[in-house]
Amino acid sequence: MKIFSAYDTSDQDIARRAANMIDWNVSVPKDTVQVKVQKGWVTLTGKVEWQYQKNAAADTVRDVGGVVGLSNLIEIAPRVSAAAVKKRIEDAFKRDAELGSQGIRGRGLGGSVTLRGKVHIWSERRAAERSAWSAPGITTLNDQKAIG
Repeated sequence: MKIFSAYDTSDQDIARRAANMIDWNVSVPKDTVQVKVQKGWVTLTGKVEWQYQKNAAADTVRDVGGVVGLSNLIEIAPRVSAAAVKKRIEDAFKRDAELGSQGIRGRGLGGSVTLRGKVHIWSERRAAERSAWSAPGITTLNDQKAIG
């Protein structure tokens, strides 16, 4: 016969409480994070759009009674449309004084962006690249700008 102490908690209880805590956390979108518990070790999986959401999920379950450790395997997968990427890149170009009137255009498809246009010097080309990379959701950049 096993005698349970106040500190003994089943994996099912930990998982249920952790999932409930995540559901109650307004910083974590509903139904995006899954909880698995094995011998008190919590593993979080799923996909969220922002790092703060990933952190919020981990912070929420870290102190649940019975948790002995935590693996936060939540992926960050921003949902970005091609039109939104293009607008963010163009807005970034407008904010950058070096690029404001250069006629550089960005075209995005998912997280992939192609830059076209003409710059006068290498520093303008690098500034355009920095502006493009600053748009959330960019995963690849195809730089087709000419210098001249």
